[in-house]
Amino acid sequence: MKLGGLTKAAVAGFALALAACGQNNQSANEPAAPAAAPEAYSWGAVPPSTVQAGPPATMNLSGGYAYAIMANTAVAAGDTVNANLTVSGPAGRWVRVVLGRHCEADTGDENTPVNVELNGQVQPVAVSHTFQQPYSCIRLSLVSMDSQPLALTVGDLTVTKGPAAAGELRGSGG
Repeated sequence: MKLGGLTKAAVAGFALALAACGQNNQSANEPAAPAAAPEAYSWGAVPPSTVQAGPPATMNLSGGYAYAIMANTAVAAGDTVNANLTVSGPAGRWVRVVLGRHCEADTGDENTPVNVELNGQVQPVAVSHTFQQPYSCIRLSLVSMDSQPLALTVGDLTVTKGPAAAGELRGSGG
């Protein structure tokens, strides 16, 4: 068989030569690993809180909470999920960022909260959770920690699976 004027043997030989030179870490018979895609999410809010999707997302947390649902992020028991985001809001106020299950509510609640004191500037937040049960989707929630409305801006949300990065401030499982 010819591929672009080259025989199959020539293509395989070229791939082996590249591997020998250290320019290709993949064997000639091994399929390429798929590129990691960022997890898709959609914003929402439980009234009377409101959210305007961004980026960045702006929200008014008032007696309810805002959330991002990762509807295509199924997790198995033992999977660790990491959420990284930035938040900004009035200095001295507190927001609780919670990563946990969204679907299969009949299985109980499973999440990790991180309490963040806002400083009036954009600040990074990271939260990880290792799931004890399988779920077909997960949620990141943001809740004001007092009874006053809280204007909050959230940006740079990324969600990944895998071990938490060392040295980052993270919540503990719960």
